[in-house]
Amino acid sequence: MGYVVSKIALKSLKTLALIPARSGSKGLLHKNIKEFCGKPLLAYTIKAALDSKVCDYVLVSTDSLEYADIAIKYGAKVPFLRSEKNSSDFASASEVIAESLESLKELGLEFDTLVFLQPTSPLRDASDIRSAFKLFVESKEDVVAVCKARKHINLLRSIDEKGFLQSVSKTKAYRRQDYLALFEVNGALYINNLKNFTKDTRLNDNKKPFLMPSLKGIDIDDEDDFFLASCVMRHLSSLKGR
Repeated sequence: MGYVVSKIALKSLKTLALIPARSGSKGLLHKNIKEFCGKPLLAYTIKAALDSKVCDYVLVSTDSLEYADIAIKYGAKVPFLRSEKNSSDFASASEVIAESLESLKELGLEFDTLVFLQPTSPLRDASDIRSAFKLFVESKEDVVAVCKARKHINLLRSIDEKGFLQSVSKTKAYRRQDYLALFEVNGALYINNLKNFTKDTRLNDNKKPFLMPSLKGIDIDDEDDFFLASCVMRHLSSLKGR
């Protein structure tokens, strides 16, 4: 492919973009295909993967023929449906990935690198994928997207059995400027060398952080997230139109 990162031609890497989109979401019904600023939510991640120019094959893993038709319409590949076993609430991302890799292998398709993109992060775009991939190539480490934590652990409390607040932090810092900088995995993207990948791999434990602005890393899980992400998307679109 034409895009070059750090003098390494990407055609030397066989890169799979995998977008998980099962139909059984609970918090927000059919969120993966819910209309978001004029298009199905899933479409934004497919476009980001295709426009990034770093992925040789963009696969949507779904258990739904309806979802598959939408994915194909927007340019992704859906050569098979996900198994019932890996379409439940209990299936891990790594199990879904492992099954997809095995199914692709049966079709004669094997890859060196995985770019795992959840469709619930529609504000993550092609430039983020390219920058994260550059970090992956240069660092030779698996990459995970993070944002600066919105609430520091020093400000978090649990409620005990007597109804009283209890601190969950063990640190002794009392001033904000003394707090240790903390970051949260936002789910927007993961990049893994598939050489050592197994169904027990924990993507959230990838070692190299790719830092994103908090608003670009919004992960849609419920109506509040959907509303906030919609507002941000419309604002960004208005800025581009000026």
